[in-house]
Amino acid sequence: MPPSGEASFELPRDPYHVLVSRGPEYSIHPNDYPASPGALMDLTAADASLDAELAHVLDTTGFVSADFHVHAVFSSDSTVDNLSRVETFAAEGVDLLVATDHDYLTDMRPFIEELGATHLVATLVGGEISTLDF
Repeated sequence: MPPSGEASFELPRDPYHVLVSRGPEYSIHPNDYPASPGALMDLTAADASLDAELAHVLDTTGFVSADFHVHAVFSSDSTVDNLSRVETFAAEGVDLLVATDHDYLTDMRPFIEELGATHLVATLVGGEISTLDF
């Protein structure tokens, strides 16, 4: 199922300050962050929820946002799995993810397709060659 703008996940029951973002093209919730870190949500209840509506505030037509140095689970200095890495890039509005795991060629396209996010993020395979001392 393609990304919908909604997310559900489990957190330990505790109070949290919540910040919602969608990258630099959109406003954030709460709008006065960092002056206010957001309402303290008490997640001790079994089913807590937050509705945050973000406004599109920057027109980036004709531009591409990209990160040309991205590590994930196949890199010796990252523990982030590939699907989670793709989810965060799609969620933050990064148009192009260049995977550059240390000494490993990672193709993120299958994970983008699995997420149903081909309309949100593209990818290139890159590489980072490490010295023996690494």
